[in-house]
Amino acid sequence: MEVTSDTIAKLNKRIEKILERAIREIRDSIIKELFKETVQILRETATNINRLTKRVDQLTVRLDELTQRVNQLTERVDQLTVRLDELTQRVNQLTERVDQLTVQVNRLVGEMGMIKGEISEWKVVDGLKGILRRYGLEIFASPWRLFDAYIVGDGFLAIVEICVHCRKEDIDQIKRAIGAAIDKLGMRPNALVVFSLERPDEEVVEYGAKMGVIVENSPIKLAKILGGMVKKNPQ
Repeated sequence: MEVTSDTIAKLNKRIEKILERAIREIRDSIIKELFKETVQILRETATNINRLTKRVDQLTVRLDELTQRVNQLTERVDQLTVRLDELTQRVNQLTERVDQLTVQVNRLVGEMGMIKGEISEWKVVDGLKGILRRYGLEIFASPWRLFDAYIVGDGFLAIVEICVHCRKEDIDQIKRAIGAAIDKLGMRPNALVVFSLERPDEEVVEYGAKMGVIVENSPIKLAKILGGMVKKNPQ
């Protein structure tokens, strides 16, 4: 069979049609498959968007609730802050009042201590009167603060510092009172006495002897010492 150019042309034309149809079918198949995949992706995306939207809505509601609670707590904190400021002011006022009362109490305690000390001194003076009179001596409570009492006899004067447990400072105090005794009683003391209600320490007694001060806690011994001084220096 002889193949002519016309036959070849017809064959090529048929081949082109077949190829065109094949390409069209392949293209349609690919487009169809791509469309299906695209639709699936869009459906999944829409599902995810709906799920996320629902979650966002839930979180928004939760956030609104939390915001409301925060606002309520903020309001409560503001109220408590106001109360705290009021209480702080009251505490400061009470503290100031307590400080004032403390000052008053300390002053009263000091005054009571002074009164108690003066009462104790009066009791000591009263207790010494009897024994001193046996030696011709009289003791009187001092109205002046530099010494607590003074003892007088015929031309004799002794000034006395009275303390519970005497120290060296009490000896120094009675030494400083000499000038006041001269000024108030008109004569220089013949004796300086520190009378201790408790037994004085030996170092205090020795310091008194060194300073020319009699340190004693026995009324009888003190009366004998002063009585002996009067006899040695009769007027």
